[in-house]
Amino acid sequence: YSTGVAGWYNPYCRILPSVLDHCAWANQMPLHGHMYSRRSAVQNVIGPWTSVVLLAKQELLRQKSPLNPDVERTAAHIADYQELASDGDNLLRDSSSDFIFLHMPFPHPGGMFDRRENKLTLAQTSYIDNLALADQYLAHVRQLLDQRGEWDSSTVVVMGDHSWRTKIMWVGTPDWTAEDELASHGGQFDTRPAYIVKLPGQTSAATIDTPYKAIRTRALMGQFLTGQVKTVDELKAWVGSGGN
Repeated sequence: YSTGVAGWYNPYCRILPSVLDHCAWANQMPLHGHMYSRRSAVQNVIGPWTSVVLLAKQELLRQKSPLNPDVERTAAHIADYQELASDGDNLLRDSSSDFIFLHMPFPHPGGMFDRRENKLTLAQTSYIDNLALADQYLAHVRQLLDQRGEWDSSTVVVMGDHSWRTKIMWVGTPDWTAEDELASHGGQFDTRPAYIVKLPGQTSAATIDTPYKAIRTRALMGQFLTGQVKTVDELKAWVGSGGN
């Protein structure tokens, strides 16, 4: 089968060239220590030394203004999304690709979408705003596949690469908002990533509450690609067997 990836953050095209027929990768976001994947080694050696000054400046701006203190990072976040959304559309329009993986930079903090104004923004918004953008993007993918007559015949898996890392990462950072605090019930952490499956021809909802190890995702994709799991009952049986 033919494979395609439009992915964020991880350099997919560099680490998986032997198994990819089409690939697009974007990551303009600053890494730890104010280093960037697009910068030279010399520039990234200097990065950690300048990060202390930049963090102090951002904290002062945050205290004085409701706007996002790290405009550069938010702009990079938006640019990554726009680039990957375009690359993802190209893959979805290409009927030669049988297996497509789309890794989009949302709802990952910090906020870059205003759900009330329905627009991308450099102003400080919340994780909940980014979640609304993720919902809109999923609707866009469905619309595109519907227009091509491919939605009903497609297997679609929606999952997070991890859950919302509240207390272990985001609580107490400049990106954490009052809305995030409320929505997470005080920063409560749930280790389970979202996992949603739409099977070919499926028209009604079903819930499988059997514990499932996400590390078995590769095995599950194999079941889909070889046609061994095509119905909800077959999926329930496979998960119930431990994914073997």
